[in-house]
Amino acid sequence: MTTEPRPPREGALNGVVVADFGRVLAAPYATMLPADLGTDVIKVERPDGGDDTRAWGPPFADGQATYHLSVNRNKRSLVLGLRDAEGREIATELVRRADVLVENFRPGIMDRLGLGWDAARELDLRLVYCSISGLGPGAGAALPGYDLLVQAVGGLMSITGADSKQRAKAGVALVDVLTGLRAAVGILAALRDREATGRGQQVSVNLLSSLLSSMADQSVGYIVAGVVPRPLGNRHPSIAPYEVFSTADRPIVIAVGTDRQFAALCDALGLAALPANTSIPHQHGPRRPRRRTHRAPHHPAHQFRSRALVQPAQSPGRPMRPRQRHRGRVRTRRPRQAAHRRMVRVGHLPRDLVPELGKLDLLGIHLRGYDGCAGTNAVSYGLACLELEAVDSGLRSFVSVQGSLSVYSIWKWGSEEQKHQWLPRLAAGDAIGCFGLTEPDFGSDPAGMRTHARRDGTDWILNGSNMWITNGSIADIATAWANTDEGVRGFLVPRGTPGFTTSDIHNKLSLRASVTSELSITDVRLPDSARLPTAASLRAPLSCLNEARFGIVFGAVGAARDALQQALTYADTRVQFGRPISAFQLTQRKLADMAVSLNTAMLLALHLGRLRDAGTLRPEQISTGKPNNVASALAIARQCRTILGANGISTEYAPLRHANNLGSVLTYEGTHDIHQLLVGQALTGHAAFR
Repeated sequence: MTTEPRPPREGALNGVVVADFGRVLAAPYATMLPADLGTDVIKVERPDGGDDTRAWGPPFADGQATYHLSVNRNKRSLVLGLRDAEGREIATELVRRADVLVENFRPGIMDRLGLGWDAARELDLRLVYCSISGLGPGAGAALPGYDLLVQAVGGLMSITGADSKQRAKAGVALVDVLTGLRAAVGILAALRDREATGRGQQVSVNLLSSLLSSMADQSVGYIVAGVVPRPLGNRHPSIAPYEVFSTADRPIVIAVGTDRQFAALCDALGLAALPANTSIPHQHGPRRPRRRTHRAPHHPAHQFRSRALVQPAQSPGRPMRPRQRHRGRVRTRRPRQAAHRRMVRVGHLPRDLVPELGKLDLLGIHLRGYDGCAGTNAVSYGLACLELEAVDSGLRSFVSVQGSLSVYSIWKWGSEEQKHQWLPRLAAGDAIGCFGLTEPDFGSDPAGMRTHARRDGTDWILNGSNMWITNGSIADIATAWANTDEGVRGFLVPRGTPGFTTSDIHNKLSLRASVTSELSITDVRLPDSARLPTAASLRAPLSCLNEARFGIVFGAVGAARDALQQALTYADTRVQFGRPISAFQLTQRKLADMAVSLNTAMLLALHLGRLRDAGTLRPEQISTGKPNNVASALAIARQCRTILGANGISTEYAPLRHANNLGSVLTYEGTHDIHQLLVGQALTGHAAFR
């Protein structure tokens, strides 16, 4: 903390001014967090020694208490006597200029100083006013907000330690820190609301409420189930072993949360038969607590040296791995990246993921001749789609639309000017594209499209709409297809063009990690330079669809493979009737049938990829691979879900999510029925759908 003028600092909150009237820990911690993000925090301190924590030592560093240093970094200090008229006048001017005020005096003191919420609001309606107290405004409001006091009143001391007779507090000022965190979140939320409304608001936080809400398991267990929490020492209330154990050389922590981890621990202890022992309960469903013995009955841990127990737990080969690149393709073992980015549960595709895909050369991977287009062969392109869909079909859909529809439509049918303007940006992920062909009333029959373009001098006027468009609302450029007096033509419509609007389609049960939109085109005026000059018929957009369909042939295999891998792992670790369910014949038949189906689909995909690399792949062959592999993958995902039992409906397991996604993949880029008719036409020479 310094008294010098604040030098310019970068950060997400740069430009925000905070008047910090807080002291000791909770309020200073709450203002330090935004200070780390670039805010100008001015800490007001009294003349007779400043904040109390300046003297709270040892330890000291360069004459300053480390306690004080730990919560006051990146701040400036202003010494004011708030009891003096001059000091209050300066403080009032500081509040007038501030965006945020934070204080943790006892309730009523700021009002007596003329700096309470009502008075501060008169100075600036945009002010965010954060008050932190000990026990809130009701009973106990006059009590000091000491961390120890709130730990006692809130019940934390009654569950800390190993002995219910000896109350113990947490080893750190936990309640102050939790309260500071909640205050910081409230301040950020109020600032965000101010952007929309133009008005500030009061944020009230107290230590007691912060503690009770943080004791989530214990508080809800008491309120909902009437279970009075008890001290457990280092143990976990629901799973075991989960505590400190003595070994031959030093104590170690053993934390086991799954049956698979328990089996690995028993193997390290030489108790390989223990997990199958039916006298030891196992998890029997997604909502039952896992309870195992927390005492090794025959070979206690103290007979082993710590290294013998720790090394097996740190060995490679676990099912969760970071993403790696192998021989030009992405390898993802589990959908960790998708879950981490909220893609699946919340239905969110993060924009910052797009440049990462560009750095991996995945956007336009199979095209060449322009910056960012990697120019790989067809099999490599297909294998990339396989690995992407093993994460989630929504991720592969994004890459397919970006590379095989948006990028390809410009690469194949665009002018050189259009190619140089858009291909490097789209391939790098600096821009996003979408492809507008499907309409609300015309999906399988694109020849009936109602979107129309007419010439107006040297310009074109477009009117129409598109439905179920991937990437629609996040796209910087849309390839829009329209009927004209000269046949079907393609146009490049940039975001922000007057008359061009998008709206997202919500409440989806499938492809939740994909942005799906409706496009509205109303009197959109475009220059002739926006037209794809070599696209002169419906053949142009259909050629783009064949690019995307080819990727689906491989992508569906990735979803099926991930579902089967998870089912295999689960079957090996799920014990019923004294042995893993993978040891039962019915389960093995399911697994064997799925393995055969998966490998058959993979061989078909590779065969079609090699035909394409040889330049001999025909459209009807893609129409063989797409419905076959998607239907096979869908059947595999559904069967894998049955092996998982009740756990199969949880978002922790992928098979049901893959099945839901594949239900959409089965019908987009040509429905299953349409592809069958295309194959039938190739066999008989008769077009049944015309």
